[in-house]
Amino acid sequence: MMATRPLLRPLLCALALAPAMAMACDVGKAPTVPVIKSLPYVEARAALLAGGWHPLPGHPHNDLSANELAFRGDGFTELQFCRLTADSICRFAFSAPGGYVLWVSSTGDENAALQTRATVRSATVACDGDPDPEK
Repeated sequence: MMATRPLLRPLLCALALAPAMAMACDVGKAPTVPVIKSLPYVEARAALLAGGWHPLPGHPHNDLSANELAFRGDGFTELQFCRLTADSICRFAFSAPGGYVLWVSSTGDENAALQTRATVRSATVACDGDPDPEK
């Protein structure tokens, strides 16, 4: 029995620290998110960058939609993906000090030739490491 005690100590320490670790990120204390809903994504992005949010690089996909090509062509590294659906939803991610992630969704076509702009439909703050709340 005495041989198992040293093995239990790390587990007990981890359990004791778990609540403190879980509380490390409080989305209520995240940096302010500017009002960006319904703005063209390009304008919303500028407001987020000015507000201290930083692009969180995504990963290019092989099944590129026209929106994904347009956003990646404009250098928007925070693009996570675009869905190949009629409403052309795209997801972007930004980070802020303190372990915060801002997930932004846009809808509509980003097409300079047609003079159409994707607009922001939602913005949700989460903690770093949490899954995308809309995925």
